[in-house]
Amino acid sequence: MSIQHTKCPGCGATVFSQPAMSGSNRPESTIQCEYCGSQFRVSNPNYRPDPVVHTTINTYTTTYRNVPDSRPARSSGWSNASDREHKVARILGYIIGWLMSPFVLGLWIAAFMKVDDFPIMIPAMFTGIMLFFFFIASRSGRELRRRRGV
Repeated sequence: MSIQHTKCPGCGATVFSQPAMSGSNRPESTIQCEYCGSQFRVSNPNYRPDPVVHTTINTYTTTYRNVPDSRPARSSGWSNASDREHKVARILGYIIGWLMSPFVLGLWIAAFMKVDDFPIMIPAMFTGIMLFFFFIASRSGRELRRRRGV
């Protein structure tokens, strides 16, 4: 092991120091001048930074093409649906709702007549589904009237 000598920045005296071991992971070390007592940093000649390891786990290639869309971009949502979509939702909502109403009425009759321990949750659930279709139809009609300014 070699001895390293440096000049003290405080008093200018030659200061001898032993560099850190070759496995040291510090690029600099602090030494103290034995004449004036000031502390200063010296570089470690044995410092070797950790090697950088590049690892690729999964490699795949993807090709992206920038194709301009002919349709203007619009965000999704109830108020951004086209008039045609609202008309279809209104018509289908009323049709499905009215077709479900006799079935739901029969379920409620069966539930109140206590036919074979019929659970009350079934007619309640189908009533909710039926009302959901009526609600969608009603909201679509309201949105269409709002757009027309009526």
